Amino acid sequence: MTEYKVLAVGEVLFDVINGAYKLGGAPFNVAAHMAKLGNESFILSAVGQDELGDQIINEAEDLGVNTDLIFQNAQKKTGTVQVEFENGEPEYEIVRDVAWDYLEVDFDRISTKKWSVVALGSLAQRSTHNQTFYHKLFSQLQASWIYFDCNLRQEFFTKSVLEKSLHFANIGKFNEHEIKVASKLIYDEVLFPEDFARRLNADFLIDLVVYTWGKAGSKAWYRGNMLEATSDEVKTKDTVGAGDAFSAGFLHTWVRTKDVEESLKKGNQLGGYVASHAGAIPPYTEELTSNFNL
Repeated sequence: MTEYKVLAVGEVLFDVINGAYKLGGAPFNVAAHMAKLGNESFILSAVGQDELGDQIINEAEDLGVNTDLIFQNAQKKTGTVQVEFENGEPEYEIVRDVAWDYLEVDFDRISTKKWSVVALGSLAQRSTHNQTFYHKLFSQLQASWIYFDCNLRQEFFTKSVLEKSLHFANIGKFNEHEIKVASKLIYDEVLFPEDFARRLNADFLIDLVVYTWGKAGSKAWYRGNMLEATSDEVKTKDTVGAGDAFSAGFLHTWVRTKDVEESLKKGNQLGGYVASHAGAIPPYTEELTSNFNL
């Protein structure tokens, strides 16, 4: 049986929701779902040498995520995010200058692995330290697919960060809001999804551009064609982590099938499942595991 090695790079933290601490961070959520789907999944991140940092490592291991690439920083605290809800949608207050703003890794060790897929976002590149780190990391990694989830948060993104990330990647993922913001930032005009995808392919060599459209489902541009998959209607509990679950469902299927429509369908299923449950990484039901042939 082929082993699929997955690496997620960036923030791991606790979302603080109504006083409860929930393990999260977009890259970590992807890593956790990829582990639950049966992949060999790693998270490259940093936590503090504190109680919350130890708790993150223990909880990540319980979820099946390999934590060997989590750096414990003695000078910085473990990251937290205050999450509030406005009309059912999460709003985030992300604490600055925390451990995951200062990523570290043994580059010789990580560059010798052949990764099936590597996932990154924009948030962890808010620090100048990490911008330098990402450039070095992605110049050395060997990966079949590098997936950039735009994942805009607060003011923690720039045109430079988006462009450099797209140069690292060969898959780009945006939600319906991020299409407008990113295309305006990069091209100085708001582009339709197909036009944006063609420009990203021409300018950044992005092979596949994925769009999530909330309850309407998802779309993807691949080899000149725009494909789409609708979502089943679900009763939304909260949407924290739903986009990350979509990414995991999509990537898990994509690396195995190279079937865009099936990958969108599976992404929609996992994203919808998470949206209908509390928390970013809820337990899986037998029906869900059966849908993924687990």
